[in-house]
Amino acid sequence: MKQLFSNAEKAIIKKDFGEIWHTGWAKMLLLAGPFCVAFVVPAVFLVVAMVFPREQFDEIHRISSMIPHYYRNMRERQAIFYVMSQRICPMFFLMVPLLSSAVAASCAFAGEKEHHTLEPLYSSLASPRTVFRAKVYGCVLLSMIVTAVSFVVFGITIGVGDLLMRLPFFFDWNWLVLLFLLIPACMMLGVAVMALASYRAKSSVEAVQLSGYLILPVILLYLLQLTGVYLLNAWVLLAVSVIFAVFAAAFLGIAARMWNRTEKLLG
Repeated sequence: MKQLFSNAEKAIIKKDFGEIWHTGWAKMLLLAGPFCVAFVVPAVFLVVAMVFPREQFDEIHRISSMIPHYYRNMRERQAIFYVMSQRICPMFFLMVPLLSSAVAASCAFAGEKEHHTLEPLYSSLASPRTVFRAKVYGCVLLSMIVTAVSFVVFGITIGVGDLLMRLPFFFDWNWLVLLFLLIPACMMLGVAVMALASYRAKSSVEAVQLSGYLILPVILLYLLQLTGVYLLNAWVLLAVSVIFAVFAAAFLGIAARMWNRTEKLLG
């Protein structure tokens, strides 16, 4: 059976993992950010749904438009938690793959320039294409691990909320599309954008600061849903997945050419 990674790629991935883990701010972001999104946010939503004042229920009638017709017989507290867990939380959860991939890529790409290790890396037996490919693989792999662990924590938290609220289990077609199509596209987009940003950035911190722009599409999706422009469903998530994947592929192609250009300049 053919190996998934070559020995050179394994060595580069292992090196990048070690550097990311020993970078204090990167480790903090990879641990604290996903924890907040996967546990703190849904836990706060659950508490809000449980303690929301009854006298203010009349003020939330607008959320009924965000609930499928076959769930319209929900009680008010159930409706609040359903909208939060099924309409708002998916948008928040996208920040996990975007943040983790951006942090990993900023360290993997801009970190080489910051530590002046590009030339020794190019002097190794690995070709520039292999180096670039290994870094992309490593960043996506790390993001997959962080996202998978975060989703387990998130699933347990929301699952407990569903039990307390007597709601059906949250996982549906929307989450299926999000997990297996949109989240991988977000990972690739985060890596691609950071690879491009790292070409100009002088340090990994400077590169990761640009990751804030990656959150803008998520904020836009969130705001458009709240204003009633669209209702989050599997088809919308599928369309967004395709758009993100197209941009990620284009940006990765540009970043790969820039990476080869850097090698020629050093050589």
